[in-house]
Amino acid sequence: MMSKPLLKQDSLMNQYFEPIPKRNITKINHIQSHQRIQLNELNLQAQFSERVEARVWKFNFEDQSTDDQTLKMLTKTIRSSKGMRKLEIQCQQKKKISDVGLRLIGENIKGRSCLNSVSVNFLSYDSKNGITDESPESMIRGLKKLPALENLNLNFAWCKNITDQSLKKISCGLRRLRSLRSIHLKFLMCQKVTDEGLKIIIKGLKRLPRLRILYLNFGSCQISNEGLKKMSEGLRRLNLLNDISLNFNSCEDITDEGVQSISQSLETSTSLHSISLSLFQCDHITDESLKSISELLERPTSLDSINLDFMRCRITDEGLKGITETLKKLISLKVISLDFSECYSVTDESLRNLGEVLKNITSLELFILRCQELSKITDEGLMALSGGLKKLVSLKIFNLDIQRCSQISDVTLESIGESLKGLTYLVIINIKLPRVQVITSNGIDMLRQNLMTIPSLQNLTIV
Repeated sequence: MMSKPLLKQDSLMNQYFEPIPKRNITKINHIQSHQRIQLNELNLQAQFSERVEARVWKFNFEDQSTDDQTLKMLTKTIRSSKGMRKLEIQCQQKKKISDVGLRLIGENIKGRSCLNSVSVNFLSYDSKNGITDESPESMIRGLKKLPALENLNLNFAWCKNITDQSLKKISCGLRRLRSLRSIHLKFLMCQKVTDEGLKIIIKGLKRLPRLRILYLNFGSCQISNEGLKKMSEGLRRLNLLNDISLNFNSCEDITDEGVQSISQSLETSTSLHSISLSLFQCDHITDESLKSISELLERPTSLDSINLDFMRCRITDEGLKGITETLKKLISLKVISLDFSECYSVTDESLRNLGEVLKNITSLELFILRCQELSKITDEGLMALSGGLKKLVSLKIFNLDIQRCSQISDVTLESIGESLKGLTYLVIINIKLPRVQVITSNGIDMLRQNLMTIPSLQNLTIV
């Protein structure tokens, strides 16, 4: 239930791009063919004719009728821009867009000496769509002609015809983009991508001497320990990384051995500020992985952000104890995000340990905890966690998900409300509760009343 207006706020995590004055931003959002003004070349030209000096161009096409013709009109229009520095294209579609549309984008961005940031997101949920290995190849032909390119985001999630050949072409192109400082590559659900593709892409990445931010998403691809070991060898060469995010969700062949290779490869990276590792539903992951991550975090670093997702892994209180003992020493952390949902051996002990961590980290600004469907978590554990929450005097965003935790009652709600109401900088609160009889409407109302007293609060969600 939303009790206050939605706050429009950038994420505290990873501000990748240089802020640019709003007057220099040209944005067309949620373009849909059923709108009163029909989308055509003349309309696009009319909307941009007076804005050819714009530095930031953003297009968000969410209608399923978006097709190659739309992209053709788009590329003709942006061709006239003179000072474009940043281009973003977001398109969620089924099977209307093919390699032709992607080739047009690649052809029309090459040679732009000022363009330093490109983001192209094509999410396709139909295996019969026209996106094949030719699309990344077409894009990279244009991208490698951008001498000033510093930030690159390529998202081919759910494009199931993409294979290792695409990663080979991208890797070859990366070798020409030696100015790159930030790269996001997303191949979620590209199930024809294998260890070989990951090995190939890391060959291109390790030739980027200025790379500071690396995001790789190979969720539900055919990745195993072999691929992680080769990736880790390349990561050792990227010793100037500030932020790293690795997503291998649902890669069921990954085991503790693969995670250990990642941890060891990052041990020499003393410049890391942010680490994110997501291994949702990798059911061969055990406490041994958490042990290796704990050893990594103990190294002298300047870390201020940690995100670990071990939902549906085989971890216990013992593994989480190692993580929490290490977190206690990282007193300058600003972001902690942990997910151990459906790790059925986790008990109140882990919440008590986490509460002790929070008492030490008064600089924390964002705290996310997801522990869904844990029958061994009770009011006692969450009250101990609440004892740590009240110490977070700098906290701005709080997100707690305890859905389907059957041992929770109004006692927990009262404890959380009392702990948070004294935090004067809180802006966003999002709490997801279990639907059990011992949580009453009175308990939820009391929680809401406590939280509504926070003067800085702009967004409150309790469901």
